[in-house]
Amino acid sequence: MVNTNAASIDVFPLSNEEGMTHSGTAMVVTNILISAMVKAAIVLLADVDTDEGVGRMVNSLETAKKFAENPEDDLELVFDGTGTRWIPELENEDHDFHDLYAAVEGDASACTFCSDAFGVADAVGESNVPLVDEYDGHLSIEKLVKEGYEVLTF
Repeated sequence: MVNTNAASIDVFPLSNEEGMTHSGTAMVVTNILISAMVKAAIVLLADVDTDEGVGRMVNSLETAKKFAENPEDDLELVFDGTGTRWIPELENEDHDFHDLYAAVEGDASACTFCSDAFGVADAVGESNVPLVDEYDGHLSIEKLVKEGYEVLTF
């Protein structure tokens, strides 16, 4: 989904074999450049205790990092549900994926309700990841959708 785009198109009159310009609307279009801003909300729901959860965490952070590398993109990385348990794990500088986490930490937030429910509210509170309470203690996915974010869940 592309939310914003800008186009730059170079247009030149079409000439015949003798170099004469044709009258009318025939034109040659060259050098089309389109840039687009993407709004992506990446939601990590996977828990810390399975290989599948590790894979989902890595894929979510790699995807977030790719969006973060493009200054035109707008990224929201959301730790939700049991995914909130990843924050204290990834805050540990000895964790295998700490550097990947650190690359996108500035775009992250965590669900207040879920952080509390899964026993990591204090650890999340000590991190740089803000706790978000927009709807009954949770982050509002509806708000992200209304703001034009493409929501990707891991």
